Amino acid sequence: MTILQKGEINSNIRKMYLFKIFSGVVFFAPIAMLFKGDNNVDLSEIFYLQIVFAMSMVLFEVPTGYFADIYGRRASMIAGAISQSIGIIAYSFSYGFGNFMIVDILMGLGVALYSGANSALVYESLKETNQELEYKKIWGNMQFYNVMTVGVSSVIGGVIANYFGMRYTIYASVPFYFLMLLVAFSFKEPQRTKVIITKGYGKAFFKEVKRVLLESQALRWIILYSGVVLALNQSIYPAYQYYFKAVDLDLLYFGLVFALFQVVSAFSSKYAHKAEDRIGERRVLILLPFMVGLSFFMMGYYVVLWGILFVFFQQFVRGFRSVVVNDYINKLVNSEQRATILSVESLFGKLMYSLILLIWGLSLEFVSLAQTLQYMGLLALVVGGVIGYFIVIKGKL
Repeated sequence: MTILQKGEINSNIRKMYLFKIFSGVVFFAPIAMLFKGDNNVDLSEIFYLQIVFAMSMVLFEVPTGYFADIYGRRASMIAGAISQSIGIIAYSFSYGFGNFMIVDILMGLGVALYSGANSALVYESLKETNQELEYKKIWGNMQFYNVMTVGVSSVIGGVIANYFGMRYTIYASVPFYFLMLLVAFSFKEPQRTKVIITKGYGKAFFKEVKRVLLESQALRWIILYSGVVLALNQSIYPAYQYYFKAVDLDLLYFGLVFALFQVVSAFSSKYAHKAEDRIGERRVLILLPFMVGLSFFMMGYYVVLWGILFVFFQQFVRGFRSVVVNDYINKLVNSEQRATILSVESLFGKLMYSLILLIWGLSLEFVSLAQTLQYMGLLALVVGGVIGYFIVIKGKL
């Protein structure tokens, strides 16, 4: 590799930092669910819309992961940025369940195209320049800057929503989606040892799935673990803003509180590698689902302003899980299948997420948000106990 080529590959890391920063500019994030509620969608329907979003990612996850392995990580990143740019424009004009469903499908396609491809592009770029041992630290830093940007933009978004209206938070976010697209076009494709297939990708993919599920116990269990923890932890997201409203938090401060959540998640991502080294990999894996369950239950039991503090546990888990699980998988697979395997992991997580969202939605049709939070907390604690048993007693990981 020439010095020029090495410099171009190294530039991918700098550009991915920019991409992560621009993707974090979501002024609408702290009020997105209330915005839907103000536009003819009730709380149970909001959870069902999240299922549409998640299932669109499920349907697109595998083909897009395979697309990234066949045609390149750069092409997948570009396609994802195009889909989300169209989606954010449609979002700014949406009203009613049907309109929001179209937006969620477009956004889901964009996320699916990024999933696997972004972390694979970073890892392959580092590997090509003999820096792959730095992956966990660098990916954690990227997650850090992403969620910090989400935090800052959320504070601004709360102000915009309070003084100008919630729809203006979406208008303000549109330019940054186009900046993401420009960055995506500037990526350089890392060199791979081979492309595993150029046609018949469906058959080849199922062969890969079989290998993951039947031949590799470690991969099978880390994918199962990641999917369950992701599903439980992220399933509460549609309820956050209604919880804030229930505890009488002023709309002006929604963005500030949301920003504080991002700070916790950001530092969790940034220092995940150090915490894991000190605590131990298995102990960390056992701890995370218990943190989720306890925080859910306590939020439902204490529907008061300070109950928002329990969300910090969930944000810690959010930041920590991504870095640790991705690094675990990267150690277990080779470069030719990396994006595909990461997409399989993400796909299973979305399936589990959709199932848990359905439980939330059905529960909210019959009982209050507080009661639903307690039920979901108990479910997470039970699941955490089962996971702990298989990891510690049975030694599956």
